[in-house]
Amino acid sequence: MDTTLKLGDLAIVLATFGGPIAAVQIQKYLDRRGETNRRQVAVFRALMGTRATPNSPDHVNALNAVPLEFHKVESVTGAWSDLLMHLNTDSKAHPDQWQRMRIDRFLSLLKAMGAHLKYKFREAELQDHAYFPEWQGMLMAEQDLLRKGLLDLLTGKTSLPMTVTGFPADPEMAKRTAALQGLLIEWLEGKRAPHLGAAPEASAPPPNERNNRPS
Repeated sequence: MDTTLKLGDLAIVLATFGGPIAAVQIQKYLDRRGETNRRQVAVFRALMGTRATPNSPDHVNALNAVPLEFHKVESVTGAWSDLLMHLNTDSKAHPDQWQRMRIDRFLSLLKAMGAHLKYKFREAELQDHAYFPEWQGMLMAEQDLLRKGLLDLLTGKTSLPMTVTGFPADPEMAKRTAALQGLLIEWLEGKRAPHLGAAPEASAPPPNERNNRPS
């Protein structure tokens, strides 16, 4: 027979012997403890669900919530501090080594959180059992490329390339222009002389009209 009392059973026993006031205080304690556990599980679930995308906003937000929700759990806060210390170092000097260290310290954090919350995961499950489709990686890369391109355009670091393939034109006007150019070239080459003619004089009115004009 199991003689271990659960917290709910213990609350009933204490309430029976301690009276209503003790029962209320115990219930408040149990409610606070249950709410704390729910928030911790939510943070752990967020980190587990985004462990393949460490740069996503959900992952970063959950990581920043660890010291708040686990502030009394030294094993978790210690692993979180080690990870944060590494994340704040330069990742460009030795990127492969930096990435391996990040994964190791992140797995240490997950194992500490899982142990506190009574979840049993093997390290291989924490590291390898994560689904990240190729199309999602391509989508994130394209979004980063578009964001950077738009930012460079707005800040004047780059410009939009433009290629002019033609201008709208009137076919009849183009034909007349070509004919005029041909005539001009022939005149300059001496093949054609310019036509200089006097303007026609106004014809004299007929004699009968001159005689009928009023004096």
